[in-house]
Amino acid sequence: MASGHTAIIWRGEPVSEPRFPPLVPQGWVLLRVDYARWCPIDDAVAAGLLPIESGTVMGCSGTGTVLELGVDADTSLAGRR
Repeated sequence: MASGHTAIIWRGEPVSEPRFPPLVPQGWVLLRVDYARWCPIDDAVAAGLLPIESGTVMGCSGTGTVLELGVDADTSLAGRR
């Protein structure tokens, strides 16, 4: 299992909180986010133009590396960026 990371979470304002990945569901992959960016949709949330639930992880654009495969996931994805 991968270690925890820090995520930007919406709590009425963006805050930094530790997160720990859940078990990887069947057919899914666990991605380590290498780079993420704050994008215009996040600006809309911060300005109150797009309401979201408290606890939502911010940042809708990013890149990463496949760390773990769930059961029945495509094995060719292991380690891919």
